Amino acid sequence: MDRKYRDSLPAIDKRRMSIPIPSRITWSGERERRKYLPRRMRSNSMEESEKDEQAIDTLLHSIDLECIEIVENLLKLPRFKSKINSSSETGQFAPGLTPLMLACHRNNYDIINLLFKRGATPIRRIETYDHDIQSSHAVLNSYRAISSMAYILRTNPRNSILTSLELAYETSKLSNIYYEFFQEYRALAQTLDNFATDLLNLCHPHELEVILVKGPTGAQLETISFALERERKQFVASPNFQLVLSPLWYGGTASLVQQWRSMTFLVKWSLLPVLMVLAMFSTPVITFLYLIFPNIKARGVCISEIVRTPLIKFIMHSASQIMFLVLLVVAATTSDNRAFTKIPIDDPIDNGIEFDSSPRSKIKLNSPSAVEWFVLFFITGMVWNELKQMSQGFGQYFNDLWNRIDACMIFLYCSTISLRIASYIMFYNEEKANLSHTRMRATHDGKSESWKSTDYLFLAEGLFAIANIFSFMRLIVLSTLSQQIGPLQISLARMVGDVIKFFIIFFLVLVSFTCGLHQLHYLYMVRCGTSGNVDIEYCRQGNPHPFATLASTVRSLFWALFNQSLYTIPYELGSKSTTDIILEVMYGGYYITAVIVLLRMLVSMLTTSYGAIEACADVEWKFARSLFWLGYIEDGATLPAPFNLIPSPKSIRYCIGRFHEWQNGETMFKKRPQDEAQTMESASAEIYKKIISNLIDRYRCESQRSTMDSSGLLEDGEDMKSRLVNVYTSNKTHHITYQIRY
Repeated sequence: MDRKYRDSLPAIDKRRMSIPIPSRITWSGERERRKYLPRRMRSNSMEESEKDEQAIDTLLHSIDLECIEIVENLLKLPRFKSKINSSSETGQFAPGLTPLMLACHRNNYDIINLLFKRGATPIRRIETYDHDIQSSHAVLNSYRAISSMAYILRTNPRNSILTSLELAYETSKLSNIYYEFFQEYRALAQTLDNFATDLLNLCHPHELEVILVKGPTGAQLETISFALERERKQFVASPNFQLVLSPLWYGGTASLVQQWRSMTFLVKWSLLPVLMVLAMFSTPVITFLYLIFPNIKARGVCISEIVRTPLIKFIMHSASQIMFLVLLVVAATTSDNRAFTKIPIDDPIDNGIEFDSSPRSKIKLNSPSAVEWFVLFFITGMVWNELKQMSQGFGQYFNDLWNRIDACMIFLYCSTISLRIASYIMFYNEEKANLSHTRMRATHDGKSESWKSTDYLFLAEGLFAIANIFSFMRLIVLSTLSQQIGPLQISLARMVGDVIKFFIIFFLVLVSFTCGLHQLHYLYMVRCGTSGNVDIEYCRQGNPHPFATLASTVRSLFWALFNQSLYTIPYELGSKSTTDIILEVMYGGYYITAVIVLLRMLVSMLTTSYGAIEACADVEWKFARSLFWLGYIEDGATLPAPFNLIPSPKSIRYCIGRFHEWQNGETMFKKRPQDEAQTMESASAEIYKKIISNLIDRYRCESQRSTMDSSGLLEDGEDMKSRLVNVYTSNKTHHITYQIRY
């Protein structure tokens, strides 16, 4: 305001003009009342606190407007510089929001760099799971700040890719903890995934191996394993990531793989059985050469290196699994592999009342056949293989769905073996004590119903049958490598989760109707046949009424979903009791709720899951394939079962070295000198640092170019460039003309 005009104002107006007017409306009424109090009623501490609050608000407003010149000039003043790590508690900004956090929210690299130079402290993560209003907003603001791309590039440029992937994983977990900010945390995770993917896409071909394979610390496959463990699917499915991972999987067989990819789908699946038969017969030969002559060379490559190739390891493990399944089929279809044999007997048996001269048979337990011994060797090899994988970490092992299936399968097979052994021991102990007649006695037609239903042999056969189902289902994992069938396998796994969710709701509905129907009928229809609404054949078998017990009610209602109900509604319209009317109403309500509503809801859930997978089928399939590849790329489990039970040269060397170290206190085999290892690590670290520095410069230039393009400045620059070219061309033409003329 002009000084002459201000002096011409009345005295009361001068006093009002001396009072600072807030630039924006605030809701802190107490602060506004104190601000307009007379000076004699205000203490020095109140004035100092108001000045401090004004300084913080001014600094925050300048950062919010992204005026770097104003921020730089303000930070030169002592009052503003002392409040660089403070936050405004009464202004329009959120409580606890520091200038650095606000600059991170605006993603302004220059202001963040300026604040760090002036003494701003790094932002710490708020690790609390309190769900009150203040704590929830504080956690969200802190993660919005540290998830800023400018903040990551300024504070941790060396590990910018790993840091962004880790923060994306943490924000994804927080979205499941703080449901109120689910969309906000998911948006942060998506932004961080895009940032890491953009950095990877800016890498040159010779830089990809250094960044992904070696990593910042020089550890093998550090970045690849980190991204797969954190389930960063977008980063894993990026083209550069796949281009680095593919040579590690194929090894020296890249030319053959290109020929395989060029074939059509029908040709591939027609050749696949022939190739698997060849692999089944060649696996024992390759294993023999690997164990006896590991250094023999084929086309200049050692047999040990060929066997350690991930693709060859996969082929050998798949051939071993198919051989195991063939043995299971032979054991199930051959009578010589039965656990027991029925021997007919003609002598009558005294049952205490009268002699029974019906044709009977006795049971004779068989010893394991040759096929069963081979199956046992395969199971032992699989147990050893799973134990080696578990030694790397239980959490990492059970995080994979197929590892959990393998663990269940191994548990069932081990339980079967244990029950078979217990059954043999009990049988021979009873035979010695002359008590075997209780086990050898059987009913007509050679059935063994006189045995207990919980006999160890019956339990062993049941568990063995369930384990066989898991073994054959294990072949589904091979479809992960197919681009056509892989998405279907992923959809199947997702649909299994939907079915489990559905059965939670269906269980509640089933329990409610079970209790109601059982309560209505358990006093009136205890015996089958007291009502005409029951299946006649079911009654002839001596079974109770479908609703007489809780177990029979659950069984009847469950099979009613598949139109296999044991209860039928009569069609005649006669006089009915109140119980029958209520029964029909309840049974109709169950059909409407379970069949019409819940089953339709299940179909909708499965359709939605399949549509979600189909929408991002390429990303989901590439991530699942990369996760499958990594299991074979990493060291370990070179030979499949049961060949892994044979000690390999590597394992013998390792055991001898460990024994020598335990006996003498020193290593037997020479290691790389520590100075040489440190020199190589420092050299690789310098190379990685230089690559990351160039990568960050490229990203900043690309960001500035995209900003100019969005703001319309790039078009002006193109126009200026075209004008400069025209001027240069005209000057050059004029110069040539001048030379020719003179």
